[in-house]
Amino acid sequence: MSNEKAIEIKDLRKYFGQVKAVDGISFTVQRGEIFSLLGPNGAGKTTTISTICCLLQPNAGDVLVMGHLHKPRLIVMDEPTAGIDPQSRRNILDGVMQLNREGATVLYTTHYMEEAQELSDHIAIMDHGKLIALGTHAELIKLVGQQTRIDLAVSAESENVLQAWQETEGVSRAFAEAEDKQADGKISVLVDDSNRVLPRLFEAATRHGARITSVDIREPNLEAVFLHLTGRALRD
Repeated sequence: MSNEKAIEIKDLRKYFGQVKAVDGISFTVQRGEIFSLLGPNGAGKTTTISTICCLLQPNAGDVLVMGHLHKPRLIVMDEPTAGIDPQSRRNILDGVMQLNREGATVLYTTHYMEEAQELSDHIAIMDHGKLIALGTHAELIKLVGQQTRIDLAVSAESENVLQAWQETEGVSRAFAEAEDKQADGKISVLVDDSNRVLPRLFEAATRHGARITSVDIREPNLEAVFLHLTGRALRD
């Protein structure tokens, strides 16, 4: 991977009326790397890409892009796997990695954290027009330490259970999967030690007349990073 810059963004701003779609972001993409912009819908990824491609005129800031060759040295891909079947998605991801191996620099936007994690040398996380974190996958994971995410389903209305788990020793954060906290009984918690905390979660559920029907323990990932930084899940 070269140390030469393929893209350099300096204090980029793009507003639509009172909406700050991109609000003063800066980052650099080195030649030869795969660089992902990760964030939910409305984070500002597409607006950033559009200004790089000269489809939108920014309100402020600088966008510097290397020159054009017959075989592209820079490939810009804006959520290319949205709405497609798994096999086509796999083919696209394999194609991106092959183009990168052949020397192309890739700027890739996605709201699928698995794609950013698999593809990227560096990842910039955006939310509400701002760049909230930037680094390698390993560097971003360090932001949440070694916290583990536990996804649980309960058999009764979950609002009281959610509050109880938020107050349980060893839980740093608990949140409901659905916007309606009582919709489907799915709750996720972030913990430092799942072996110690899991029995406490069962005890708290029992006190509120609920039964845990499923448990899924996940190691730290980019979704946990986004949750740590914003207080909500990436797909919300």
